[in-house]
Amino acid sequence: MASTIPSQVVVFGASGDLTARKLIPALASLAAKGKPEGGFSFLGVSRRPKTDESFRAELREQLPADLQPGFDRMAPNVHYFAGDVDQPADMKRLAERLGSLPGGDAAGRLFYLSLRPELFAATVEHLAHAGLLGRHDEGAWRRVIVEKPFGKDLASAR
Repeated sequence: MASTIPSQVVVFGASGDLTARKLIPALASLAAKGKPEGGFSFLGVSRRPKTDESFRAELREQLPADLQPGFDRMAPNVHYFAGDVDQPADMKRLAERLGSLPGGDAAGRLFYLSLRPELFAATVEHLAHAGLLGRHDEGAWRRVIVEKPFGKDLASAR
């Protein structure tokens, strides 16, 4: 049986183009279909100061009209966090913010790194030190997804 505890999708680099063009349309499509079961929260993380409301408005404005009803359904659970992935104190604040979202610490969490490759290792290290990756309880799964390839070309990726 599927969990009814809301999941949490955390996107680092959320003010970038990928979030508005690809991630939010995909999630709005899921939300329109009532998925996932139990719902989910979306937390965009970037250094730029924004409010939840201004972040939602920016995202909605960039969506095609046919995806706006799905976005409207998920909008109350779209949030923003201003923080720097290279600052351990910001990751501690992030842990507190995630704990306050629906599902809290019992939620499954997907951390999506839409960052420069040189930030991947430090971001994961700071997430771990903030206690955000260590849960292994049933339902409280943790995943880290790296969006970009390593390197600038085949030679440097190798």
